[in-house]
Amino acid sequence: MTHAPVEILFENSDIVLVNKPYGIVVHPGNGVGMEGTLAGEMLKLYPDLPLTNGEERPGVVHRLDKDTSGVLMFAKTEAALNFYIEQWKKKKVDKTYYALVSGILEPRSGTIEAPVHRDRNNRKRMASDMSTGKMAITHYEVVEYFPGRRFGTSLLRINIETGRTHQIRVHMAAIGHPVVGDTVYGRRQINGFFEKERGLDRQFLHATALKFPLMKARNRKEVDLKIPPELQKVLDVLRDKKTD
Repeated sequence: MTHAPVEILFENSDIVLVNKPYGIVVHPGNGVGMEGTLAGEMLKLYPDLPLTNGEERPGVVHRLDKDTSGVLMFAKTEAALNFYIEQWKKKKVDKTYYALVSGILEPRSGTIEAPVHRDRNNRKRMASDMSTGKMAITHYEVVEYFPGRRFGTSLLRINIETGRTHQIRVHMAAIGHPVVGDTVYGRRQINGFFEKERGLDRQFLHATALKFPLMKARNRKEVDLKIPPELQKVLDVLRDKKTD
């Protein structure tokens, strides 16, 4: 997949926030080298990104899944990298996502509190149960329902207190409402329908906003990002076909 140049959303002397496209890995790992990762692209723009987290994670403060799009922060200095990693640990950063999930999710708002851990049978997957793993907390609110005659869906606005691997995807699947288009935790039948009939060729999960403290100021900064065009097009089709 060929990606457009990195889109800068916000920048100061400490950090740079970018619009991560779907389909690109944030940093090397699991046999993936630096070439073709977002970190590799950022190194071309900012050769002096700090390596406190290791050479394979230059400036990486947090991550998004390969097929999740949205706001992502890189630190430009070692001091900033340490500062913002600590802010994440202290839950001082508000992280907001949009997700389209399978089914009509009720109640309209709620909180999922369940540990997330590596799947014992498949190391590339995560799982959720109350017996093991690190606790993860996901808050959701239904923005809009799309009933549909064949497949009902719900558009959610989600805030996460923690940032476990695949957290939102695992939590939504655990309560029976997987993210539409998710090929790992989702439902093949609805994914196929949305690909063929609704033009969705990716998982519908988008990191729409980050709100965080500025390192050298008392105030907080919020960076918002609209739903990308390919996801907005799916919502437009759903609104036109609410009875399909």
